[in-house]
Amino acid sequence: MGVFWTFLAVAAGYGAVMWGLVRFARFARRRGIDGSLMNVVDEIYHPIAFESQHETQVQEQRLAPRRSDEDR
Repeated sequence: MGVFWTFLAVAAGYGAVMWGLVRFARFARRRGIDGSLMNVVDEIYHPIAFESQHETQVQEQRLAPRRSDEDR
């Protein structure tokens, strides 16, 4: 009987952790912070993906030079 309660406690703990992660994922998507959280993991375990994503973000932030009124 002790094995059953141990299994039940472990399964309940696993379910609680998974439920918490799902709720956190929903929160992160709503706030728009999901990409920045994964950058840390990519930087450690997949550096090529991190570098290419970082370069893409830098290019998106660059603005085309605007023409001044004197150029017209």
